[in-house]
Amino acid sequence: MRRNQFGGSFGGPIKKDKLFFFSSYSGLRDRQVSIKNAARVPTALERQGDFSASSVTVRDPLTKVAFPGNRIPANRFDPTAKNILDKYVPAANLPRSFYEARVPSAPRNDDLTAKIDYSMTSKHQLFGSYFLNKGEQRDVLNGNLPWTERVLSWKQQNFNVRETWALSPTSINLFQVTYVRHIGGRLNTPAISLGDLGSRYQIQGDPALPNINVRTYFQLGTAIDGPKAGSDYYQIRETFSTIRGSHSIKFGFEGSLDRPIRTRT
Repeated sequence: MRRNQFGGSFGGPIKKDKLFFFSSYSGLRDRQVSIKNAARVPTALERQGDFSASSVTVRDPLTKVAFPGNRIPANRFDPTAKNILDKYVPAANLPRSFYEARVPSAPRNDDLTAKIDYSMTSKHQLFGSYFLNKGEQRDVLNGNLPWTERVLSWKQQNFNVRETWALSPTSINLFQVTYVRHIGGRLNTPAISLGDLGSRYQIQGDPALPNINVRTYFQLGTAIDGPKAGSDYYQIRETFSTIRGSHSIKFGFEGSLDRPIRTRT
């Protein structure tokens, strides 16, 4: 496992006593390895349907009677199951026909901030800011053998513009516009289903591999996925404040719109 966190900030005047800026960035790179060693995989003989040397009694699923000699005839092999066995179930790399899976993953995250201040006059200031947060993380080994990966990704952007205007020593007006866009999703890979492995079973929706649990042997696990979705948020705020003698008066308005978005791209 290796973790790198880095970043920096920079700011200063663009125009003396008038225009200033500030920016910062931070990043995270986290290299991890997921390890599971509880999967028991078929031996070379068992892959050929020969369980004569195994403690497992194999029964005909049609008659519930044990196969003669504890051997499955080759003509009874299911093509889809054979494809899964050949492509996704590795040979043992530990004693007693166990397999240790080691799958790397590299979560990442980036944060960016940028700000600008502009003093148009001593009584009139303008402020703007931008914030970005985006990242990606992979869920691997949902079972105990490599089968599917779920990629979680997200991106959020915030835009703010604020105007402050001191109309008099006792009155101030504040106007602000905000926009926030947030989108994220959970996508399973590979984007295939059992139909791509020879099965006539059809699924609805996006292609995905199922959970497969072979009791006392191994589990091929998958996680819940979902489309990329989020929202666009808009806000306008106007506030006027004034002091009249011993009274403080404040009024204004605020409007906002939150619009859901959904996309696969």
